[in-house]
Amino acid sequence: MKNGMWIALSLLSFSALAQTSVKGLGWEVKKSTWSGQDEKNFQEFVRGIGKAKENRLCTTTDNCIKNRVANPLFASRNPPGLRVFSDCADLPFVLRGYFAWMNNLPFSYPVAVQKASPRETKPDVRYTTFGNKISRRQAVRTGDNVNTVLTNVVNSISSAMFRVHPKSDVTGPNVFNDFYHVEIKRESIVPGTTFYDPNGHILVVYEVADDGRIFMIDAHPDNSLTRAVYDEKKFIVSSPYYGAGFKNWRPVNVVNGNYEAKRNEELSDFTLTQHYGTEEQLTDTNWRQRRFSINGEEVSFGDYVRRSLARGNLKYEPVNELRESLKALCEDIKDRQHAVEDAIKTGIHRKPHPERLPENIYGTHGEWESYSTPSRDARLKAAILSVRESVKTLYDKFRSGDPVVVYTGTDLLSDLRSVYTEESQKCVISYTNSRGSEVPLNMDQVIDRAYAVSFDPYHCVELRWGASGQELSSCGDDQNKRAWYAAQQNLRNTIERNYDLRMDKTLSELGSSGLGLASPVELSIKKMLDSL
Repeated sequence: MKNGMWIALSLLSFSALAQTSVKGLGWEVKKSTWSGQDEKNFQEFVRGIGKAKENRLCTTTDNCIKNRVANPLFASRNPPGLRVFSDCADLPFVLRGYFAWMNNLPFSYPVAVQKASPRETKPDVRYTTFGNKISRRQAVRTGDNVNTVLTNVVNSISSAMFRVHPKSDVTGPNVFNDFYHVEIKRESIVPGTTFYDPNGHILVVYEVADDGRIFMIDAHPDNSLTRAVYDEKKFIVSSPYYGAGFKNWRPVNVVNGNYEAKRNEELSDFTLTQHYGTEEQLTDTNWRQRRFSINGEEVSFGDYVRRSLARGNLKYEPVNELRESLKALCEDIKDRQHAVEDAIKTGIHRKPHPERLPENIYGTHGEWESYSTPSRDARLKAAILSVRESVKTLYDKFRSGDPVVVYTGTDLLSDLRSVYTEESQKCVISYTNSRGSEVPLNMDQVIDRAYAVSFDPYHCVELRWGASGQELSSCGDDQNKRAWYAAQQNLRNTIERNYDLRMDKTLSELGSSGLGLASPVELSIKKMLDSL
């Protein structure tokens, strides 16, 4: 859809929302529950933010909410002094809270969790083996300052609040999990639906395309907002204890100041399918045996999601699939560019390298969490691998005559190669090297060096982009930093993020630690296409 057309439709959609007067920073709770219309309006609000990010009209949660195109009804009513910040776990609650404030709706949020099982041994509640349960909540009251509320949300919420078993239910007033696991259908996966990746990341759906692709936004510690397309290799659903997957907000009603939430059995689209498969006859101990089927055909979970959400009988057109996948991959690369730029702007690469890595490079705190990119880089590699494998699968299905694949051209392989070349050359980013010169990179170059790009924020920008040879000559990193880069190669070779491993190694310990992979899987899409 063209930008102008989307803007016009967005304005028409938002014009249906109830108009209220300009308000200050105080919260007025005038309703006891969210109506069906409130929920629809919330969907339109989230969709507007997502579409604006997709069209690169805003870059952070704050400036998206204050952008008159992204947020056409509410932006003009934002009072001076409104402050909006969000990183990944906060985003669903920040968006929900802001919308509730603007519409005089009730809002509460968890402020504490506890480990769900006495068997738990992991100290970090964000990565518990047996999940968590919400132990304490905070509700807004009329007169509360929205800045104070949103700040408390940011300070209280972590991904631990999402790591709740899907069977978790309401146990009393003010004691409940904010979300419930939904059935995979178009009526349930809507703008505002949350996806929890148990590797410690949370995303918010903003659109479901007619072909079943799910578009999501996610936030980061630098307050940046990025865009992602759902892919089961990038964002996983695993052990039921982790509570991963697609979730919707649990409806609540405020009675005498208490928040009373609907139980699972009262929710028409509550389901355990995401964790136990379409048969739903498994348990927490044998969930790995889950199977997903559509019309008697067994499919992967990713295909099950896509085909369940597509309008009509989904057919895959390989050339278009490749093009759209490469466009999404380009967005991932551009988002990484901004993340690296933010780290370089802080000057963290000029600091001495710490004596040890964090306890786990994927889940930590401080400078490393804010400016390193191991999780982002792992998701990028997973996305590249997914494109490579899906295109190969579609090509093989086409050659075998599988009716799910449709192609009307005359030379599929030639068309696939042409699309790859075209999209790769169109997708160009650049970085400013240590001498101040611009270094352009296209998509194919980034893919070729995917295992070389450094996730370590203490490295020079050249290493952050996997430079070698003459391109690396401008890097001013000393011998110690170069040694760290070499020692981290096996960690860069990994695609799966493992939060269970202790990684707080010194330079001398890292080489013999056994962490990572010595031989990574092939990622090159071009090589795969050339080999067919």
